[in-house]
Amino acid sequence: MTVEQRKGWAAALLQGHDFSGQNVDAIEKLLGRCERRIYQKGAVICTEGDPGEALFFLVDGSIEVQKAFPGTVPRELAVLNAPAMFGHMSLVDGSKRSATCVAGDTTTLLVLEKSSYEALMEDVTEVGTNFRRLMLTSLTRQLLAGNMRLRQALGGFEINVKGEVISATEQLTEDLLNDELLEMAGILEGWTVDASGFSEIVLVEDEDMKRTRESEQNKR
Repeated sequence: MTVEQRKGWAAALLQGHDFSGQNVDAIEKLLGRCERRIYQKGAVICTEGDPGEALFFLVDGSIEVQKAFPGTVPRELAVLNAPAMFGHMSLVDGSKRSATCVAGDTTTLLVLEKSSYEALMEDVTEVGTNFRRLMLTSLTRQLLAGNMRLRQALGGFEINVKGEVISATEQLTEDLLNDELLEMAGILEGWTVDASGFSEIVLVEDEDMKRTRESEQNKR
């Protein structure tokens, strides 16, 4: 991977995960710590139930997300298209993989191993700070999207990004509710997030961010 390649991927990734103080160079250096892997169509990237030992940055191609249910064939939850990140929930809470991910076509991933993830969580440089903000933005969007979907399912209403009722939807049946709950589960696990309306997420400066900012100011 060249630096220019990584910068292009970093810029694309940040466009989909906008946050205050984002730094393309820092994300490029983050991607430089990853292993590049290319998968052919149909190749399995990770399997539901396996321990999470890495997170993935999808920089080219697509991923089909599948989940198995007792007595049924695996069901497709979502299709992720580049640029995207996935697999981070297992590293955040130590849970097993919540779904199986399969390459939808020829797909390029940048893989960040668990040991590198743990080091970045303690890293006080711009690289570590931007990584944590990227993670926080992704998780916040999942929570917001899942919350909106829950309101729709329970209330039978279409809700816009401000939480305002737009119109009544079809009456909930048991099958429809099951579909709604499945979709919400996918959202909260990071598989299906409609990012529209969430471009302005303001992050509160914690002590780690404050130390980094003051350190950068002292260098000037």
